[in-house]
Formats: sequence, structure tokens, C-alpha cells
Amino acid sequence: MTPFDALEERMTRHLAKMRHGVDVDLNRLHGEAIKVNAQHNSGSIFPKLAAVQQSAEAAAEDVLTEAKELVDDARRQGKNAPDLWREATADKARSVLVAHVKALYALDWRMDTKLLPGVTPAIQDSRKNSLAWVNGQVDDFERDIWRPKRKPETGGPTITNNTVHIGGNNSGVIQQAGDHAQQQASVGSDAAAIGHALDAFAEALASAQLSGETTAEINAEIATIKAQLTKPKPSFDIIRIATGAIGSVVAGVGANMLTPLLIALMAAVGMS
Repeated sequence: MTPFDALEERMTRHLAKMRHGVDVDLNRLHGEAIKVNAQHNSGSIFPKLAAVQQSAEAAAEDVLTEAKELVDDARRQGKNAPDLWREATADKARSVLVAHVKALYALDWRMDTKLLPGVTPAIQDSRKNSLAWVNGQVDDFERDIWRPKRKPETGGPTITNNTVHIGGNNSGVIQQAGDHAQQQASVGSDAAAIGHALDAFAEALASAQLSGETTAEINAEIATIKAQLTKPKPSFDIIRIATGAIGSVVAGVGANMLTPLLIALMAAVGMS
């Protein structure tokens, strides 16, 4: 077995375990929606989208980190044709990552069939963007410009800050939650990030050409969030409720152009 085949086999097993974790997350998120009587609420799709997109991001990081270690080790050992090593490794990385993303979006989303026509375009857009993301990462690896994200220092809490760019360059990001990310969001240390994400969403809303009634409904929730952010001790429960209400409206009218920025806002609020 070649080193490239061994990498492919090892990463295939690793990503299968990762998908199992996502499947568990989708089931958990469905259960949480039922608890708040939101199983018929199309806004519940956005935390699920975030969970799946985060897995694609984490998979690219894990696979390409191992791939880079393989190529760097070949260079240290003075192997012939290091560029060919990188190309062959990139081919294996692309293969397992694309297969992982396709398998992620084939998981059971546990959505009410009545909602599927409304949320299917958002899922399809998310799938397309996740595939573009991993392919872009592998392209960077092939050009030898990809670098792994810096790990947190040993001894402190583990907070993962991976971001997924959705729908093209800088049109939206989501944060991958680490072990302590929920605690970080709940204490309000990300108020500035929420404000930034909210401003970006509001700017996109202004040019989204939705009906006046729909725009007014969303703007009312935006005003609620902004009011909380001006307080010394904002209520993050109120902010999360208002953000969830925005998600329901966006999904209900099929405003897919707002989906990436809405996911970014939900991530900042700690809902993903």
C-alpha cells in the first residue's frame, strides 16, 4: 500500500466517525426543536445547516493537515519529485473530502415533509457551497499555499474558531463551536461579533427586495437585538429568540440570498 492509499484509508475511517457525530447532532437539534414546539418551524433548518457545514470545514482541516504532514515528511527525507507527492496527496484528499460532503448532505435532516419544498433550496445551496469550500481548500493545498489553523495553547479551554465561507468570498461565515464555545457565547463576550453579523445581515436585507410586510417583520426583530446590544448586560436569551424569529421568516419566504448571513448571525449568537 502506498503512503497515499494509507492516507486515504485512514481519513475515510476518520470522516465516517465524524459523519456519525453529525447524524447524532441532527437528531439532537430535532429533539430540541420539538421541545419548544418548533418541529414545524422552518427556522429550525439553520442550526442543522450550520452543523453540517462545520463538519465539512473540520474535515478539510483534518485531512489537509495530515496530507501536509505526509508531504513535509517526504521533503525532509529527500524524496524525489516533491511536487508529485503533493499532487498525489491532493488527489486523495479531494476524493475523501468530496465523498464526505456528499454523504453529509445525504443524511436524514429530520424535517417535516410539509417544509421540505421551502427549505430544500437552502440545503442545496449549502451543499454546493460546502463542495466549493473543500475544493477551494484542496486547490490551495495543490498550490502549496494552504496552512493549518493554529491550535489553541495547551492548558486553556478548548475553543474552536474555524470559519466556513458560504456562497463565495466573504459572503458569510459560520463559527465551529468547540468545547467551551457555548459558554463563551452565553456570557456575552461576543456582543461585538453579534453586532457585526447583524449589521451585515441588515445591509443584505435592505437590498433583498422582500415584501414591505416581511421586511418590517424582520426589522422589528433586528431592532430588538440592537436594543439589547446597547445595554451593559444584554439578554442573550432575548437575542437568541429574536434571531430564531428572523430565521423563521427568512425560511418561510424562501429568501435564500439571506441564508449565508443569517447563518453567520446565528453562529455569532451561539445558536449553531
